[in-house]
Amino acid sequence: MFKNYCRQVGVLKQFTVDYSSQQKGVAERKNRTILDMTRTMLKEKSLPKKFWKEAVVCTAYLLNRYPTKSVKNMATQEAWSGEKLDVEHLRVFGSIPEAKRKKRDHGEKRIFISYDGESKLTSSTTHMLIKFW
Repeated sequence: MFKNYCRQVGVLKQFTVDYSSQQKGVAERKNRTILDMTRTMLKEKSLPKKFWKEAVVCTAYLLNRYPTKSVKNMATQEAWSGEKLDVEHLRVFGSIPEAKRKKRDHGEKRIFISYDGESKLTSSTTHMLIKFW
């Protein structure tokens, strides 16, 4: 049943040997790209490793919206959804958000570290409260 479904939608299943990273070249390169970008973003903004998860989420979010040759110079997310992507909501990792202060804010400083994974291609972002050390 699953074989038939894959065939119908044009999915080519390929199997690899367990624990054989040599056969998983594309995935291994993508993982390395994600790790390199994450390290760079944290180091550039002098953030501690406790924000690793948020930096990885941000990296994957950005890579899915970056044009690639594998899907004919479209973003992966655009090819998947079939909709033109809006990129106006993208922010610089570690930047200070331009938000109106509220009375309950009490002068706490916030920086942008990740996108909201719950949203459906919207401009929703996550601004985490960071205590500067």
